[in-house]
Amino acid sequence: GCGACCRQPVPISISEARGIRQLVEALPEPRRSQVRARFDAARARLAASGLFEPFAHPTPETAARKQELAMAYFRLGIPCPFLDDESCSIHPDRPVACREYLVSSPAACCAQPTPETIRVVALSAKVSSVLRAMEQPASADGAAWLALALALDRTDAPAEESRLGPGPAWVEEFF
Repeated sequence: GCGACCRQPVPISISEARGIRQLVEALPEPRRSQVRARFDAARARLAASGLFEPFAHPTPETAARKQELAMAYFRLGIPCPFLDDESCSIHPDRPVACREYLVSSPAACCAQPTPETIRVVALSAKVSSVLRAMEQPASADGAAWLALALALDRTDAPAEESRLGPGPAWVEEFF
């Protein structure tokens, strides 16, 4: 039903972007072309709004600046390329940030979200933040995240090598 959350600049890690690209490439036609067209439309909307650069090449920002950028993106109404009929079409494969975003507010409050109207369930730790931080030094440009809507752009470049190696090393670093 409610896809308001799916109009935010979902921050994903570099490895999640690679996974999204693989997911898109594995889709059957014509679905693959439809989803790619949605990514193209999101990119075009960001470019037309002047917001492409801060989302294509994110830099460390203050909390206030992050909130300002997130709200500007939200006001554009750019739906996630995987949003179908206000539902996630990749729910089992959705990014970690989507899994962590738990809102208990009525859907009507999401049209004009404010800290007073949106009740987010607080998590004591966020795996998404740790994942992005772990990958930051491995990224060629030092970016710790990128917006989901630009995932295919970022993964057009050669894959960055992970500084952590295989999965067990990731788990050790995580903990």
